[in-house]
Amino acid sequence: MIKQEDYPFILYNNRSIDGVVKNFINWKDYDANKIVEIEKRLESLQLRYNQGKQIAIDKEELNLKAKDVSYGLNDIKDLSAKINDVKILPKDREWLNNRGINDDLIEIMDLKSLSYFTDKKELEILGCTVHPLLENMLDDGLEEGGIIIPLFDKGKLVNCTVRKLSDIGKLKYTQACPDIDVWGLNTIKEGKEAWITEGIFDCGALYQQGAPSASVSSAMWSSLQLYKLMEKKPSEIFIFADNDQTGLRCARILQLLFIGFGIPTQTVISKKAKDPAEHFLEKKLDWSGVEKINITTDMILSKQDQTFNFTKYLKTREF
Repeated sequence: MIKQEDYPFILYNNRSIDGVVKNFINWKDYDANKIVEIEKRLESLQLRYNQGKQIAIDKEELNLKAKDVSYGLNDIKDLSAKINDVKILPKDREWLNNRGINDDLIEIMDLKSLSYFTDKKELEILGCTVHPLLENMLDDGLEEGGIIIPLFDKGKLVNCTVRKLSDIGKLKYTQACPDIDVWGLNTIKEGKEAWITEGIFDCGALYQQGAPSASVSSAMWSSLQLYKLMEKKPSEIFIFADNDQTGLRCARILQLLFIGFGIPTQTVISKKAKDPAEHFLEKKLDWSGVEKINITTDMILSKQDQTFNFTKYLKTREF
């Protein structure tokens, strides 16, 4: 019998299952033992490849008061009708088009303009804070607007990612719910090949190329997200990694994890771009510019990493 304290999730500051995700999932729908096994293997690989990168954050270390997520799935679903009604404003469409995201992909991804939402509570529910765990802190630069990337289940909004138009404050992406959902999972057929990417726009770029692809809007997946993917029983997984240190590190961890569960897995990168979105959408390159790689520790360390230090940001930001 799995006890609640046996769920060793690395979700948001190692908080307990009770404190973070209980409002977003029904645990009767999941094999708890399988998730715990995934988490233990994932943690072991992270310790191997993330030496010096893992920093635990306790709320006492932050210069603000952090509370557990106060909104639940019902709050997200309550915004379903409004999300369905809003569209993309011309300025946001232009911003997307300039990044190679054409009108067809805007429609496929069902992208929306954040500017339709002005109520503070609605913005918090949509995840427009520096972190889903931290309340009442709308991020810098939000006044310039953003793009909502919604995720629906049977017509109901269950999660969304917001991409700010402004780069002020460094945090470009925020998410409504904890790391439990997978964008694009519906494109992956059971028993068939699956592609995974870091960004959701990367996922859309691959989908336009005919590749069934999924993303969690992050380089590293949580054990629950990995569980959802593996429940599709993919015949093979292709990881299209971001061509930087974090992207390669996480791709190596995920590749070894999938192989450990008996799933053939390959990693590819663009030879001329940072990620699939830049490769296919911005630079209009084709598959000839994509190469298979075998990631080594030396390869990871040789990459200059421009990754934003989220931990340092939280500890030093003034409110």
